[in-house]
Amino acid sequence: MPKARTTCTRCSMRRQKCDRKQPCSRCVQSNEADSCTRSWDGGYDARIHRAYPKSTLPNGSLAASHSPTARSSSPVTAREHRTIPGTPTSPLNRQASRPHGTIADNSINVSVLTGIHTEATADEDVRNFDHYARFRHNEMSYLQGCLPNHLLLFQLMEYHEKYLLWHHNSLHGPTFQKEVLSVLHSAGNGNIQFKDLDLRWCALLFAVLSASLTCATEKQAKKWNLSTEEKQHYSKKWHEAATECLVLGEFASKPHIYSIQTIQILALSALILGLSNQQFMMLGAAVRMAQSLGLQRLTYDGKDSTSEDTRIHRETCRRVWWNLAMQDWFSISSYDMSSIHPQHFTSPRPRSHHDAGAESSEDEALIHYTNHVLDVAVVMVEFHMATVACTDVDARYEQVLKHDARLRRIDSREVHPDSAHIPWLAWAKSVSRVVLAHKMIILHRRFLGASFRNAAYAYTRWASIEASKLIVREVEQSFADPERPSVWNDQAHLTGAGVTLCLDAMHRQESEPEHAEHLRLVDKVMSMLAGCKHSVLASRGHRLLSSMLKEVRKDTKEDGGSDIRRNRPQSSNETESMSWPIENRETIDAMRTSNAVNEVDAGGQVGHPTPVSQRDIQSPAHRQNAVNHQTNTIEAGDAPAMPSEDTRTYGFDLLPATAADEVLNDASWTEMLSEFFPDQLGFGNALDFDDLFSSQYQT
Repeated sequence: MPKARTTCTRCSMRRQKCDRKQPCSRCVQSNEADSCTRSWDGGYDARIHRAYPKSTLPNGSLAASHSPTARSSSPVTAREHRTIPGTPTSPLNRQASRPHGTIADNSINVSVLTGIHTEATADEDVRNFDHYARFRHNEMSYLQGCLPNHLLLFQLMEYHEKYLLWHHNSLHGPTFQKEVLSVLHSAGNGNIQFKDLDLRWCALLFAVLSASLTCATEKQAKKWNLSTEEKQHYSKKWHEAATECLVLGEFASKPHIYSIQTIQILALSALILGLSNQQFMMLGAAVRMAQSLGLQRLTYDGKDSTSEDTRIHRETCRRVWWNLAMQDWFSISSYDMSSIHPQHFTSPRPRSHHDAGAESSEDEALIHYTNHVLDVAVVMVEFHMATVACTDVDARYEQVLKHDARLRRIDSREVHPDSAHIPWLAWAKSVSRVVLAHKMIILHRRFLGASFRNAAYAYTRWASIEASKLIVREVEQSFADPERPSVWNDQAHLTGAGVTLCLDAMHRQESEPEHAEHLRLVDKVMSMLAGCKHSVLASRGHRLLSSMLKEVRKDTKEDGGSDIRRNRPQSSNETESMSWPIENRETIDAMRTSNAVNEVDAGGQVGHPTPVSQRDIQSPAHRQNAVNHQTNTIEAGDAPAMPSEDTRTYGFDLLPATAADEVLNDASWTEMLSEFFPDQLGFGNALDFDDLFSSQYQT
């Protein structure tokens, strides 16, 4: 005979512990003592009284309790939350609905963890689930309303594939186009139903739409019947829709390649819209998702080992991984650390999908560009690892010169032969040159302040100025192309170039020709940034350069120098001239003839073989002095070259500094120069340009 139940009916239904008194303490505390009873109407039946209550959605259907990997009975099936990288998938998959009780699981109360019991009734659970269901239904209705009409959607997707895909190379255009056409075909003349789609794929779709509209020119937007205000409005709206789809799709707990691609493509719009802080955080999440999916250990596939679709999917995953690595390594300059170590993954470099045909030619050009930029990223991460091990300034500068030479060797290689049927190839070449020049500035930035005061670091000053001028020339040509989309690299690196030229002008006399030339270039930079009317990135750069120009031009008539130039310590090597580096070919030829002799200062310390003025270089005594001191010259096989205006390369042997202890004594310069230049993610991070000159340059 079964044992009689001593738990009251209310505690039993609530799944709460009962003290088995009559009435029990819980019913007394809840003012329900009159209702406390141990008798069940019709007798106790465990199938009824022990069953968990079920709720209904707003449309009346039961809230099914699905597991994340459960399949729906409809033809549109639920996607597994964790997809093998080698398995291509379709967006026509319903996102697994949130299981009953997930709300309580994902929002664990602190009192539960501390052992304090909470009296959440079954009715409260039902109300919470109903509230979430209504919220999710409303959000999905809003997101569906954000989509443009089918024609504009297809035009934006086609524009992205033709004009922007080269920039990130994280998407296989033909495959994504097939997926979009499949979704549009399923929708017919009606609206796309998000309840039938994987929300992570919807996020990818919104990311493509936002990037296309953000980067498109106003002329192109007018072809789509969009005004300037509509272009700005929908760019931000679709960016927000993409992030909302990621959240609703539970991208963090259900990693998928779609989520990673979405985050990478959102960089095109996020940085221009001023959302770089958010983008940087999402990029960190993307790295962890990629690692959990195993993208860091994808090997090449044999031609006959798998299907064509599977090979394309796996190659896309490899490109996604290397794009993450590139973004991570380019951001080292701002954070002095990386999330991806080059020795901690085995996925090989990207390669072409095809063997022949027009598509093969374009994909081959894309791979050439991608690997060209990756070469630059590899130099930057190896430079970081090398400098971390340096114990003094001299050793660090030796690494600067060594990796400077490596970047110049990359610059000498052709990205890909020109091709008339590839419209983006010229833009990709320009961006690669701009990126490489900017990384040249990044290499030398910690010695740029010292180069204004110490002739031992004159090569740093010359290299930074030449790289800045190259950036200005390239971006100016890019802005002259009416068809070229606006990418954030131009605006961010243009600001870095303007800052470098402005700093150089601060340390020149007003009578020097370079002073006027560099200020003219800075004015040109500001004019180009002002032309990017709706870019937060360009606006911040413009404000920074405007503040710096005020400092350069302040009180110059008093003694021919700015406040910084008047107050900075004068080096013994600066008494002759402040115009170094001399940039004409005659001077460089004279230096080559002199074989770059060591200079010994009054203290007997040897510095870099840098002349102090053009007169010293051209004098016969200087060249004779070079011959007399050949024994002091050390051959530097990996020394960087100083290119002239016609791109001819001249040898320039540099020796490691042995006495530069006071170079970094000026803390203000060190701090400013370490923050002047933006990383690959823009200006909206912890090193925001708006805060750099709050006390020193703002008026």
